[in-house]
Amino acid sequence: MVRQAPAAVGHHGAMARPAGPVDIRRIRPDEGQVLRDLRLAALQDAPTAFSSTFGAEAAFPDSQWDERARRGAAGDDLATLVAVDGERSVGLV
Repeated sequence: MVRQAPAAVGHHGAMARPAGPVDIRRIRPDEGQVLRDLRLAALQDAPTAFSSTFGAEAAFPDSQWDERARRGAAGDDLATLVAVDGERSVGLV
């Protein structure tokens, strides 16, 4: 099943314009859906900036997003960083 990326402001605040300064933090292991929402929004916003496509990544199962978040949260050789405005995740770094 292919799901659409969130609109300009999704339930996690994906691709929302921050009101002020943002914090940068490492993704948490349980944030597979946050990663999915932010990544798909980024692929729609700037498709030529990535080596993948929205269509390819929108087809990934939830388990793949969960695993990506776990790896990005815990690895020494890989880190996924999230820009956060208050409680809203607003982008990937």
